[in-house]
Amino acid sequence: MNLKLGHALGATHLTFHSGTRKHQGDGKRVKEFLKEIVAEKEQKEYNPRLAPEVAGKLRSFAGFRQIVEVAHECGTLFCWDFSHDFARGGDVTTEAGILKRLELIDDGIDLRGDRLPVHLSGIVGGRRGEVSHTFLDEGSGVPWRLFLTVLREQGWLGRMQIICESKGKDKSGIEARVKDVLKIKKFIETGESVKEFTPRKSRLNAYWK
Repeated sequence: MNLKLGHALGATHLTFHSGTRKHQGDGKRVKEFLKEIVAEKEQKEYNPRLAPEVAGKLRSFAGFRQIVEVAHECGTLFCWDFSHDFARGGDVTTEAGILKRLELIDDGIDLRGDRLPVHLSGIVGGRRGEVSHTFLDEGSGVPWRLFLTVLREQGWLGRMQIICESKGKDKSGIEARVKDVLKIKKFIETGESVKEFTPRKSRLNAYWK
């Protein structure tokens, strides 16, 4: 149904969470499900490509490497939610860590001329991963400036579709989200460079439960 609707709307991809780690195990069931949906999509000639998302909660399926592996085997895209990756302890707080992830994408994902969907927002993290989304410079201190610096320097900005998912506790605040979008746009256009990340340990620990 969602593929049919996405096709009618001209969507390029369909992002979704693959479920809980408890139900998906090592990814076998996810792969089986994706292959079935890909076959149906091709049979009905729907345009949107499937893009399972990097999950933010540790109990959810799955982390960056596992999602890339699943997408590679099934011939789909994946959605790199950078803030989820950060919240679950992914290696995204150093330039070397982000570069390694870009290499994995290059080696494992056939973009076929499409752009890779990327979600970016602030996030509140804890010992179980994501607690909630927030605005870019709030919460646990997502290293979004370092991320964008690496993407720019490596020529990846044109290969990604960056979607801002910032929001407050009331799940509204469209004006605040627009401000975050403009922050991202300004950072990219001015050529500002941030090469290091300083974690907000005290703020992160404050949200651990």
